Amino acid sequence: MTDSIIEVFTANITRQEQIERRRCFYSYLPQEDREKADRFLREDDRLRFITGRCMIITLAKERLGISAPEIRLSKNGKPYLAGAD
Repeated sequence: MTDSIIEVFTANITRQEQIERRRCFYSYLPQEDREKADRFLREDDRLRFITGRCMIITLAKERLGISAPEIRLSKNGKPYLAGAD
């Protein structure tokens, strides 16, 4: 059995200043993710989606050196990076 490390990252989108920053992140998303974000009816849900995607993209770049990660959903609806172990 190999040792694994689990890291948990969180983001607070309740404060107005952070909501404004999350809206700026929209432009960093791939076109497919922007289209999906636009389909959310509630602003809170849209911000959660944008924030989560931006966190995944940023961490993939910083930790794995992946410049444009392709994010897919598992059978359980959890995001994962295509082609990553």
